[in-house]
Amino acid sequence: EYQSLRYIVIELVLATDLEKHREFISSFEKLWEETRERLEEEYSASNSTRNSESKSPVGTPDSPRSSKKTDRSGHSAAGGLAMHSAPTAHSIMREIVKTPEGRLMVMKLIIKCS
Repeated sequence: EYQSLRYIVIELVLATDLEKHREFISSFEKLWEETRERLEEEYSASNSTRNSESKSPVGTPDSPRSSKKTDRSGHSAAGGLAMHSAPTAHSIMREIVKTPEGRLMVMKLIIKCS
């Protein structure tokens, strides 16, 4: 645990190095675009599935829509995010910070912006 904390502190200090600023911003933009594209693909797949399900009446054996429930935050009962609309900046950032590497990158970005 000490080693990982030490690594994070060192990375955050190095994030203040302006010589690497453009390189870091480029890597963040690349991660952002990859995440956005992945979410758009999931959205498209979700929409095509939903459109094919809408042809069957709700509650029939052909329509699994009746068993899919989401809460107010848009999460399905299975625990994943239900894609009801195109990815937003908020949903992209939420995906990025799911990993430790993504959280570290966001912390570096905050340091660079401040």
